[in-house]
Amino acid sequence: MTNVLQTPRSAGVFPAVHEEECDWKPAAPSGIEERVGQFSRTDRRETYHRFMDAAESVFIRFGYEGASIRMISREAEAPLGTLHHYWGSKEVLFRETCERRFATVLAKQAERLADCERRLDAGEGVAAESVLRALIEPPVLGDGDAADGSAADATRNLYGRVITEPSEVVRRIVRDLFHGPALQRRINE
Repeated sequence: MTNVLQTPRSAGVFPAVHEEECDWKPAAPSGIEERVGQFSRTDRRETYHRFMDAAESVFIRFGYEGASIRMISREAEAPLGTLHHYWGSKEVLFRETCERRFATVLAKQAERLADCERRLDAGEGVAAESVLRALIEPPVLGDGDAADGSAADATRNLYGRVITEPSEVVRRIVRDLFHGPALQRRINE
């Protein structure tokens, strides 16, 4: 098997990015598209998705604490340094994996909660069940628009991992994505 990513910058697989031009802090869900944008050609985009698919698969199987960048690089069939260089840490890669997988879930939750809020503003009653369903159904039922069940399965499996993971890092990421001000911002968008 040939590994085309031996020297990513010199081979032109990734664009040259200077640290001062790149904010490696965990990004909002829209940051994913910015990173994908770095991979302007089709092969670069496929490489990005291969890395992310490998990370998702490893995190689903082993959880955050059980996964390692080394395991993800083996799954992606990419050099360890490449993943570490472009994501910086397991935490950043995990956050981006969650943002990518849960983007649709978060949008559906925000849409359903905004509908509840509109009904309240119109003076209609909103049952607590409606609010709970708005929060629980999207990650459990998955994307009803998916052509096959694999995306819904991956969403459920990763969601199951993140809500049961005892790691403080995972709890912080879940809080950032699903709770409080982040959720309110999505409702207001």
